[in-house]
Amino acid sequence: PKVTVPQVVNINVNDALALLKRAGLNGAVSRTTVAGVPADIVLRANPGVGSVVDQGSTVTLLVSQAPVIG
Repeated sequence: PKVTVPQVVNINVNDALALLKRAGLNGAVSRTTVAGVPADIVLRANPGVGSVVDQGSTVTLLVSQAPVIG
């Protein structure tokens, strides 16, 4: 069956992964540092929010990480 990628952008990564699981999707996390963005916030999903995909597909979340100080 097909499912729609839920709204997972601009929320905590743990909440996003739970939403994906509830929708029947797998979540993968890729991290990047973005100035001014708190850690563990989802910046982007691939496939994007609202995309219709096969149940069981993997959605990769681009997630902010805490900047390295020093």
